[in-house]
Amino acid sequence: IGYMSVNGGNSSATRHSATIAVGVLLGYRRNHVADHLMKHSISEAVSRGVWRFECTVVSDNLPAVAFYSAWLFRVVGTLCGRWSDGVSLHDEEVMERKLL
Repeated sequence: IGYMSVNGGNSSATRHSATIAVGVLLGYRRNHVADHLMKHSISEAVSRGVWRFECTVVSDNLPAVAFYSAWLFRVVGTLCGRWSDGVSLHDEEVMERKLL
């Protein structure tokens, strides 16, 4: 019904940081599935020495932007015209959260 991908850096310079992605099947959205995945992933990441999560979110995807914002992620940059829906290009927001 959902997944959370957490990919950390392999070198000592990036080991503290992980890139994440969350996905939930349409019929299960807004049922706190993503909240449970995020809570577990933060706990697990901190126990492994990760103190920063980063993700990209299509700027037009307001529910996703709101989800990450509710989890205290903040926008730190914009990737212009990076995502295509097959019709037009859309910007992506780079968001991050310090875990500690």
